[in-house]
Amino acid sequence: MVLGDTDSVNGRPAAALDTQLRGRRILYVGGRPSSTPAIRSLVERHGGDFQRHDGGHEDRKGLLASAVSGANLVVFPVDCVDHDSATNLKRLCTKLGITYLPIRNASVASFAAGISARPDETGPGPAQCLRS
Repeated sequence: MVLGDTDSVNGRPAAALDTQLRGRRILYVGGRPSSTPAIRSLVERHGGDFQRHDGGHEDRKGLLASAVSGANLVVFPVDCVDHDSATNLKRLCTKLGITYLPIRNASVASFAAGISARPDETGPGPAQCLRS
């Protein structure tokens, strides 16, 4: 799925991605290495800063806390992150007042839909899981 300025996600214009991403540092935890470049491109194309942590496969789990502390939004696909990392992320984000967004899967479409479906907010707080 390629999103341009005239494309839409879930009936909302791609401009919603600009609103949610511009000037924000997004930490993406877990996921698939094959979809990460497309997600990075999407975030950067809409004015965000993208960081990734693999959840502890090759990146040390101990570095997760410092990565979270520098983020404005933490996103993780519930199908491609281990349970301990997801629990740790939720706890860290709640403690630090950083918004987290669990998304359905590691696809670019799921990432874009999750981001664009978020209400336009400036304050921290946990987001609702989009998993059915």
